[in-house]
Amino acid sequence: MQNNTEAWAIRSRMQALLSHYALSMTALALRIKQPYAQVYRMCRQGKPFTPAFLVAVLRAFPAINPVWLLTGSGEMMRSGAMADLGQQQAMATAATTADPEERYLMLLQQKGALSRELALVEAALGRLEEGLFGKGGNKKSKVPAPND
Repeated sequence: MQNNTEAWAIRSRMQALLSHYALSMTALALRIKQPYAQVYRMCRQGKPFTPAFLVAVLRAFPAINPVWLLTGSGEMMRSGAMADLGQQQAMATAATTADPEERYLMLLQQKGALSRELALVEAALGRLEEGLFGKGGNKKSKVPAPND
């Protein structure tokens, strides 16, 4: 589990994330599909962050560096993440105006890129969980399986 110092450090990085995206806690709760009360307790009242909560944040904000969020090491944004995000937005825009075959191919390409990125995030989280809980360690909450 997180000690008090680690929890406050993560809380500080969550505040940086909110500032970067200009989000309120209500908007964060909606974006990560978590109850507002839970978000408030973790971000403001000192309740420890659960692995499931952190996974929800990383899924909702794929440009955020998971190592930075969990440990404070490295940059807040993934290297190349802003360029990747811009490319994905351009692909989404083009996909809405392209003919159906072209739209299908663009969306397939985007799905592959997102799947690779999600696999990298899940691998990084797995390594961090092993470090926090030990291999096969006893966890109080389990990380939810990704929805396929």
